[in-house]
Amino acid sequence: MPQTPLDAPYRLGWFYTVDGLQHRMNHYLRCSPSSDASGFDTIGRAGYGNVGVSTLPDWIAESWKPYYDDADTSFDYGLLEANVAGAWLYVWSAAITTVPTGSGTYAKASGICFSGKDTANKNMPVYAYEILGGAGSFKANSYSALSASAQFVATQYFNVGGTADEYAPVAWRVSRGSVYSQRWLALVQDSNQKLRRLRNIT
Repeated sequence: MPQTPLDAPYRLGWFYTVDGLQHRMNHYLRCSPSSDASGFDTIGRAGYGNVGVSTLPDWIAESWKPYYDDADTSFDYGLLEANVAGAWLYVWSAAITTVPTGSGTYAKASGICFSGKDTANKNMPVYAYEILGGAGSFKANSYSALSASAQFVATQYFNVGGTADEYAPVAWRVSRGSVYSQRWLALVQDSNQKLRRLRNIT
């Protein structure tokens, strides 16, 4: 199946570093000019208000902080870019002040995916890499089977638990096709081949 054309007007890159290797988590979104420090507010989906984009990097960190240990991981900065005729142009950036709260050993070259669909029934996943305790393969498609931390992420990104507010990604995150999320499908955990090469793992 061909990849959905990238029509989203803005993207918020969320950068974090695990044991010297930096990762980027992209969040596509729609924005409107405002007096926020970033110069923009989100355009929330129906039922949610708009919030300043400058608040989002630290709010994203709230979802992921239990998955990382500040002994080897830092949450670095958020970067807002505009899609101008297919080129991503700098708009704003700022450091993330939230720190990881987890404890333990991260799994090298591991990946976790919360898979879902957008309102056009196209894939709309969110990925995080080299999390604590992420060794081995795992899949769950039942919300009740998830850990408390995973339930929080599923709610923030897909409102599975029904408690997400306007700061949660489900309120403002759009897919490549620039439409909002529709439903969560599953959590999948496995090793990542690209990261295995970068970490020199055979």
